[in-house]
Amino acid sequence: MEEGIRAEGLLEKGYDWYVMTVKPNQNSLSTVEFNGVLASWKSKVEALSISKNNTAAERRKIVPDELTVGELLSNMKPAQLWGVLAAIIALMAAIFVIGQHFPAK
Repeated sequence: MEEGIRAEGLLEKGYDWYVMTVKPNQNSLSTVEFNGVLASWKSKVEALSISKNNTAAERRKIVPDELTVGELLSNMKPAQLWGVLAAIIALMAAIFVIGQHFPAK
């Protein structure tokens, strides 16, 4: 944060991050403190990126034909689950209507 800026909200100290106050000049960018804060931020960003890539890779490894019905349903998003339920209801309604035209003997 630039020196002279009023610290309030997210810029106040005491949250889960460190707020460094500096003068915006080239000398402040070469201090040990600034480079340490920057390196810490960089490592957190890289760790988050690696974590997201690993999660995406794990999702790609799912093979639907090897899943049980319970696993398949638990991996569905709510919209997908509602779509499946709507399709089942539509199929059952179609079977009922067709059954009305061909009564059992």
